Amino acid sequence: MIRQIQILLAFVALLSLFCWASSPAFAISELWIFYRSEITLHRETVDKLATLWKHHVVRCPLEALSPSFLESHPPDLAIAIGDSALQKALTIPWSVPVIGTLIEKSFADQRICWLEVRQPIDLQIRLLLRLQKDLQEIWYPWSSEAFAPTPELEDAVRTAGLKLMLGKLDNPGNLTGALKAFSAGNCAGILPPDPRLVNNAIIPSIFQESFRHKKPVVGFSEAMVR
Repeated sequence: MIRQIQILLAFVALLSLFCWASSPAFAISELWIFYRSEITLHRETVDKLATLWKHHVVRCPLEALSPSFLESHPPDLAIAIGDSALQKALTIPWSVPVIGTLIEKSFADQRICWLEVRQPIDLQIRLLLRLQKDLQEIWYPWSSEAFAPTPELEDAVRTAGLKLMLGKLDNPGNLTGALKAFSAGNCAGILPPDPRLVNNAIIPSIFQESFRHKKPVVGFSEAMVR
């Protein structure tokens, strides 16, 4: 299931690429992907895109980029995963289309094509109901405002006859209390693709609590489980 969600993320991005590639005025042969390699979700998304895209994919991890590379020649298209990656991609000194996804901030640049990644909430809830028969609550931790709970999430949880329990983790001190609430009730978790959440500082604690109390969680990245 988690692998399917990850493939869905890659497929949505590829669909945008194919729309561009099918245009007679725009043929893509070289694609640059900007990302932060220390963020598991971003790295795994790049790996999946690289296996699906048949043309030349240039991985552009932010820590390995140099000004000389960025100024060497223009790609046909760029993808930026996350705010830092988009900020770096926009330093390309050419009018190159840039797909921005998993972005928190707003950027004023006409080259950007925004790609919103929406969670398959209904599918995730159905899976959790199968995994935990006595499920009563959905625990939804989040940190960045861009991944705050949406009316769509609230409606889906209510329609399933469940309650929504939020765990705002914008402060590291909130983690202990949020995990305690997660472990106390008959609940399971849905993890948003929040870079401030999906990192080595927080994810291990969430999964340890999940394993200790046998409470399933679903998210976007298979690598989180590994």
